[in-house]
Amino acid sequence: MTGVPTGLPESDMSSSLELISSKRISDESVKKQGSNQKGTLEYKYKFYTFIIIFLFQVLLNYDYGVMPVIFHSIQNSYNFNSTELGVMGALPHLGYFFLSPLLSHILSNYSSKTSLIISIFLNIVALGAFGLSVNKYMFFVAKFCIGVTQALYFTYYPLWVDTFAPINHRNLWMSIVQGGIVIGMTIGYVMASVFLYVGKFGWRYSVMTQAIGLGITVALFWMVPKKFIEFDPSRDDIVNLDLCTCGKTVNNPSTSSMETKYVTDETNLDDESHFRNNFNVKRSHSLDVVTPVHPTQQKDISRVYSNFDSSMINSKNPKCSKCFLNNVKLHNEINQIKRLSTWSKFMLLCKYKIYMVNCLFTSIIYFEVFGAHNWNTKIAISYYNMNEKTTHLLFTIQSFSGAVLGIVSGSHIIDQIIYHYPKYPLLVDFMILIWGSISSLFGVVLLSNKSPMGFVLCVFILLFFGASMNSKITLTSVEYLPHNLKPTGASFFMAQYNVLGFMLGTLIPGVAIDIYNNYKAGLYIIYLSSIFGVVSYLIIIYMKWKGIKKGKKKEFGYVN
Repeated sequence: MTGVPTGLPESDMSSSLELISSKRISDESVKKQGSNQKGTLEYKYKFYTFIIIFLFQVLLNYDYGVMPVIFHSIQNSYNFNSTELGVMGALPHLGYFFLSPLLSHILSNYSSKTSLIISIFLNIVALGAFGLSVNKYMFFVAKFCIGVTQALYFTYYPLWVDTFAPINHRNLWMSIVQGGIVIGMTIGYVMASVFLYVGKFGWRYSVMTQAIGLGITVALFWMVPKKFIEFDPSRDDIVNLDLCTCGKTVNNPSTSSMETKYVTDETNLDDESHFRNNFNVKRSHSLDVVTPVHPTQQKDISRVYSNFDSSMINSKNPKCSKCFLNNVKLHNEINQIKRLSTWSKFMLLCKYKIYMVNCLFTSIIYFEVFGAHNWNTKIAISYYNMNEKTTHLLFTIQSFSGAVLGIVSGSHIIDQIIYHYPKYPLLVDFMILIWGSISSLFGVVLLSNKSPMGFVLCVFILLFFGASMNSKITLTSVEYLPHNLKPTGASFFMAQYNVLGFMLGTLIPGVAIDIYNNYKAGLYIIYLSSIFGVVSYLIIIYMKWKGIKKGKKKEFGYVN
């Protein structure tokens, strides 16, 4: 392993890294207060950029809706078997995987705007090649290139939401962007179904429509000022070495008024942030009393970040030798992370255990959802003997309504739980566990009968509850990590769910169908996978509960 050694004691490293977000000395928070006010020019630019990010999500997922519809046409015209169709569907995700080691380097060292424009332009070229393919090899190469050129965007958009979204609407913005996945797939599904009526090669027009839409969106994206796009890797470079976080009070008329308050009363935090905050304050010896800080006193306090959303800094405290030493150590650790090689950063991610298990949980969800999306149409026609036109209509309504309703209602319920029950940090996790258990139950119900309408209803319920968890677990993928590790964390997160979720979810059911010569084998592979998801989330809940218990006993912050 190259780079600076990563062998820091886990408790020391995690505890100080969790305090990064409370030790900024820039004016970023002051600027952000104004930039997040509706009606200001900066907010309008952010919202405009958000719309562009959403449109990219819709258009880049368009072809995933096209593929299930055109499988039948391509198979008959070019003599594909089920395994080859699965390989073709899996190749874009293999492309993501191969590019993933470079993505954090690109986002950390080059212009995000320029990189995205180049990446999406190349994606348009790859789509054109796919639409003009005349043999199997052209299909395979074009699909692989489509995946490679989409990878940068899929790594970038969680970082953009985490960096630029208003703090009180971060879950909402993420859920809307995530909803673009379903909307894009649904539009692609509908357009491909319509273009099939044009003739044998009507599917080519649906692919070209996607390329034209991306070209228009890139032109709109080019007009956005860089400051609303760029991911700034140097944001953590400077630490105020004199900043005190002890929470000691000062005998001053303006600060003599004390306010007794639980840290977990902060209503804009997620479940993970609550118990982290609670124990970070204990580490700072501010267990029972918090000195209120007027907004005008927070000029040295930077933007509140997703992994530490409540600042406990008293900016009027005099120099504190203990905090000075901690800040020096913090500064050294930030620079140490910056100097690590990409491989060393990937190894450092392994220290964040909840993050790693969350990655596995996400992959299992995507394995089931994407396997169902790719194979349900063909299974419905070939195994359940449903009419092709009826299948297209039902699955269009089902995919759009089930997934969109799930994403919107799930994110709303999670936000309400966080807002109204901040003292119960595991409540959101138990809700996600319940949703996962319901999905597993209906997966078993689906396998136990051969009713076409029962199949459609069970798939709707599975999509609804799977989508309900989606925005939360995606946002969590970058919440746990310090800023300098977020590009690496996002690229690893994207790479592993594309390989373990999307790629295997597309490939393995097709292989099972060919081996057993029975579509029932594909159904078992797809719909029994949710049981492993429930088990993995039980592990996450246990780890969080253990961390809370450990923090209460030892009075120091939770360590992943």
